[in-house]
Amino acid sequence: MAAEETVVEGVCHGCRPVLRVPVCPKSPHGRKAPEPPSRLPGWIAMIRRFLTILCLALVAALPSAAQDGAGGAPETFEVDALNPQLGPVPDRVDRATPRATVDGFLRATSSDDLEAAVHYLNVTGVAGTEAEARRLADQLGVVIDRAVVIDWEALTDRPDALLDTARSEDALSGEIRRSILLGQAEMHPQPIPVRVNRVEAPGMAPVWVFSRETVAEIPDIYARHGPSRLERSLPDALRGEAWFGLMWWELLALPLGLALMALTGWLAWAGVGRISRGTSRAARLMRAGRAPLALFAATATAGWLIGGFFAFSSEISHIADPLVALGLALAILLFVLRGVDVIIEDLVSFDDATLRNAKEDHRRAIATRVSAFRRAVLIVVVIVAIVVAVHEAQLSSGLGLSFLASAGLLTLVFGFAARTILGNILASMQIALNQSARIGDKVTFKDRLCHVERIHFTFVQLRVWTGIRLIVPVSEFVSEPFENWTMQERPMNWLIRLRLAHDADVEALRRDFDRIMDSLDPEQLDDRANAFVAVTDHDILGKEVTFGLPCANPDTAWFLSCEAREKLITAAADREARGETMFAEAKASEAA
Repeated sequence: MAAEETVVEGVCHGCRPVLRVPVCPKSPHGRKAPEPPSRLPGWIAMIRRFLTILCLALVAALPSAAQDGAGGAPETFEVDALNPQLGPVPDRVDRATPRATVDGFLRATSSDDLEAAVHYLNVTGVAGTEAEARRLADQLGVVIDRAVVIDWEALTDRPDALLDTARSEDALSGEIRRSILLGQAEMHPQPIPVRVNRVEAPGMAPVWVFSRETVAEIPDIYARHGPSRLERSLPDALRGEAWFGLMWWELLALPLGLALMALTGWLAWAGVGRISRGTSRAARLMRAGRAPLALFAATATAGWLIGGFFAFSSEISHIADPLVALGLALAILLFVLRGVDVIIEDLVSFDDATLRNAKEDHRRAIATRVSAFRRAVLIVVVIVAIVVAVHEAQLSSGLGLSFLASAGLLTLVFGFAARTILGNILASMQIALNQSARIGDKVTFKDRLCHVERIHFTFVQLRVWTGIRLIVPVSEFVSEPFENWTMQERPMNWLIRLRLAHDADVEALRRDFDRIMDSLDPEQLDDRANAFVAVTDHDILGKEVTFGLPCANPDTAWFLSCEAREKLITAAADREARGETMFAEAKASEAA
């Protein structure tokens, strides 16, 4: 039976009905019980939620995609017209991909097919007539041949120029491009980029052409890198292509240019040598700069030949230009380095006999610091020269990056091999800073008495007391313990040890030692109150008697001790000749 429904109306103070609620008489509250909502299976609800989320993601992506397509990164440059002043495009012209455009343009200019070459350029608004456009195309072919090294790896054979072969960490990997940098033509004050762009005109398919900005710069680049007046006056036979992409006149000009460079360098060398006679500081500075000035003259001649007198092709100029810049930088920096050497020699004496004097302690320290300063200057010179060469070689361009990539393995190999050299250089700087061994110091290294002559980058030059030069790697010198006699206080006791018999009269030898010190040079002796004679050891062969000889100068102490030892042995031998026992006569087998 259907439940009866009674309608209850509520009336507010304004006598208006505000609520109509159906009432069920069977309901305990007098109201109709609500019907339970229908439930869907769980898997249907999950699918509905998934579809809802998918729709929301698509809706969120649509504005972004629309924005990208509208103004983010279009695939082409839209132009109103492309080369309307030119005739129809020949069928042999392929401009679908960047590689096809550049390759087709170079083939057309090399075969003098300017009718096809002009269609690879965007001459809209730059050339008013087809004849002017052909002239620009011809000049661009010369510019690319002489001033631009094309990065062919950046030119793909795809219409969208997508780098599908690039590494994943490459910034352009997987990106569609509409403009590609082929290279840069060196100009002043800054290089000019050479680009190809993908343009689209109304009613035409997108094509790749040399950009209008590049075409507008062609006359200036051609004036800088085009044929010189001398080259234009040469016969056509010499201007023809020979080997390795060079022309005949270039093959003939290379040996002549090298000969002229050698002649200029020799004239500079001889001229400086003639006017630098004498001992004044100016004359010594000129003699020191003789080789750098000769190098500067030779490289300046090469720069003049390449940049002004001749205009070589890119195969030569892109190798010669960095070498010229490196040569000029090295010449200037070496002149500075050698000038510093001359000034240092005037301020600090590196005379071997002067520095060995015990009283010249301060001068030895200065000489060592100055030597370290010179090494630091040399390191700066090398770094500056490398930076100049890298900058002039344009290692930031595609050519440089490929060069660095191909040289990566060699860099690792040379870096591993140079560990010892770098360690020696750092060790030499360490010696100069901590002053553990200074130029002129007397040292005992591996039982050799010697003094330090020079501290170089990778080795220390020691002079043994016999006059022999001992060359020691710096890393070995600092890792081995050595005695530095000059670092201690000037007075020192040199120990002379003699092996005598057990019943030898030590007191008699003590008196002999006093007389021997009386016969030595008193300026080389220190306070004789520090002298002593003592028995310091014994064994089955006899006893060891040590004589302490006070020496005033560590540099002459060794020679003074040799003289004293000789006289002590003579005195002991005289006593033994008079019947006293001095020297042990035990056999060596008894010491076992």
